[in-house]
Amino acid sequence: MRTIARLSAAFQLVDGYSKEGVKGASFLVDGASVPFVAKPDGTYVFSNLPILSHTYQMTVPGYLPVQRTLPARPEFFPEVVILQHSPEGPLLQRIACFHLRFLVEEEPVQRETVEVMLGNPAGGLRLLEKAPRGAWQVKVAAKGKGLLFQHYRGKKTGEEVLFTGYDEGEGLFQLWKPLEQELDKGELLCPLWRLQTDGDGKVVLPAIGAFLPKEDGELHFALGSKKATLQTAAPSPSLSCTIPLKEEQ
Repeated sequence: MRTIARLSAAFQLVDGYSKEGVKGASFLVDGASVPFVAKPDGTYVFSNLPILSHTYQMTVPGYLPVQRTLPARPEFFPEVVILQHSPEGPLLQRIACFHLRFLVEEEPVQRETVEVMLGNPAGGLRLLEKAPRGAWQVKVAAKGKGLLFQHYRGKKTGEEVLFTGYDEGEGLFQLWKPLEQELDKGELLCPLWRLQTDGDGKVVLPAIGAFLPKEDGELHFALGSKKATLQTAAPSPSLSCTIPLKEEQ
């Protein structure tokens, strides 16, 4: 009798700057080493784990460590994980970046994930055609594959959108999951990042392609109900800011 392995989880690790799959990751599952299958595109597959929620710790040289907690599941849909380069790594030493430090009541936000959204139209994408609820593809005013593996948020709906593939012939972007809400023709999709702070509340946001504005714009930061907005121009290699996060009024 043939035994079919039960899929427990799968991750696709993606370089947050180049958008390419990342190889060479090591994992701990619930604090222990377990076998997994690594694929050339940066996908890592775990099978036959107990049908429970598990915590996965991911480590790749040159990147910040990542932790995810997921339930065991039979579907083969890898969780896309966008890796941040370590501030000490060579990439962030040679490109323009925002160096940010987050505070809450004058104390550093230690090892928390802060959401960052570009709030001005210059860095957004406009949907060319209406996309109905449940759609797995959208057509946007964009060129090339540099947009892949980038999170966006619908300006009107507030829904998060993640592109995972591109059909060049049809000009369609595939989505990680079907749309929960209808997107209107011409709706603005705003770039969205999640940055994990270090023990001193610091993060680095690289200047990614055309997403950061050439002129004055806004970056919106959120940690739960605590928020802040930064009025800024395109970054220089030395730009450093302290961001006090406060309860939204």
